[in-house]
Amino acid sequence: ERLLAQTGEDTVLLVVSDHGFGPICATPEMLNGWLTDKGFLRYLDTTQQPIEQRVTKAAYGWLRQRLNERQKTALRRWLPGLRNRVETDARFAGIDWTSTTAYAGPSSWEVWVNTQGRETQGCVTPGAEYHRTRDAVISALLDWHTPEGLPRVRTIYRREEVYQGPFLQLAPDITVEWNPEAAPLPETLPGNFSHFDADHQPEGI
Repeated sequence: ERLLAQTGEDTVLLVVSDHGFGPICATPEMLNGWLTDKGFLRYLDTTQQPIEQRVTKAAYGWLRQRLNERQKTALRRWLPGLRNRVETDARFAGIDWTSTTAYAGPSSWEVWVNTQGRETQGCVTPGAEYHRTRDAVISALLDWHTPEGLPRVRTIYRREEVYQGPFLQLAPDITVEWNPEAAPLPETLPGNFSHFDADHQPEGI
């Protein structure tokens, strides 16, 4: 109302959403757990993990559970570089990259194939093996159902179906559009330390 009062009669004011909102369907931790169950992702035995990774992951989890959103935002603002490095180290801690063919990215909407030449410890050869691996992950995702029989995934997009240009190889290999009707209870999602009960959705209007 105050904004309208200052704009004047000749101004058109639009109020729009930059993204949709709906049920939270997944977390990267949940997706990685599923990829592990299906044999695409493997973790090192705890004794094989570097002590620095174990300490970082434990400290990161402890802070995520105990800091409120205002404190987390302040910490991100004060230490942006450190936050990014610690978050990455904690997210990928303990993964056995020599035996992992696919893993979740920083978003629960993306799956990456551990490709040679792109990932530091990539084990999937570009070409035929890459396409076989990606197709196997897609097939398994589309076959994922709730105990009630609802499909967990609504649509799958291959990288080249939605991205183009000279940096195509830096885009997620698979983009997952989850089925909101099959969303689990937010409190059952691993990694949902902030107790979110909603997430972005493709339709913003």
